Amino acid sequence: MPLPQRDITPIASSYEAITIDDTAGGVALTPPDAARYAFWRLETADIRVTTDGTAPTTTAGILIHNDETGWLTEPEEVRRFLAIRTTATSGSLRVIYYQ
Repeated sequence: MPLPQRDITPIASSYEAITIDDTAGGVALTPPDAARYAFWRLETADIRVTTDGTAPTTTAGILIHNDETGWLTEPEEVRRFLAIRTTATSGSLRVIYYQ
């Protein structure tokens, strides 16, 4: 999935792997301060996510299936991203941040 067209070319700045478990309120990303975008890939198990700062639950939020990929295309989406697993198995989210 390509990054939406922008006036600048993003530069990859860092990477992290996050375990998405059943933490109440959701698991947040830990982007570097300069991160403007993020590319992610979900491995292992389905999760639910929000990007508006509200807490996801096992039934509320956008459902992301194992092996899906996607982009967070706004700095606020990157900073407000929260996720929670939907079953007893935790998901593994791989994230590359761009500035």
